[in-house]
Amino acid sequence: MDAPTDIHQYVAEQIIGVSNNDERSQYIRLQLPLKDPLLAMDDARETTLQALLNKTDEYLAQEKEKLEKFLDKW
Repeated sequence: MDAPTDIHQYVAEQIIGVSNNDERSQYIRLQLPLKDPLLAMDDARETTLQALLNKTDEYLAQEKEKLEKFLDKW
């Protein structure tokens, strides 16, 4: 169990009132799974930041359908 993630998920669901998996949901949680060396967030070298941006782009491309489906409701 990932406590910080679970806590944030729970609080968001309580405030908004529906689960992230619910079709009526008013929020979407996209969380890039960070792996070493991206976990070293205090390493602000250009190469680390670029790697993080690249992984973010890959993740968003992977989750594109989910994100577009959510945005279509608005």
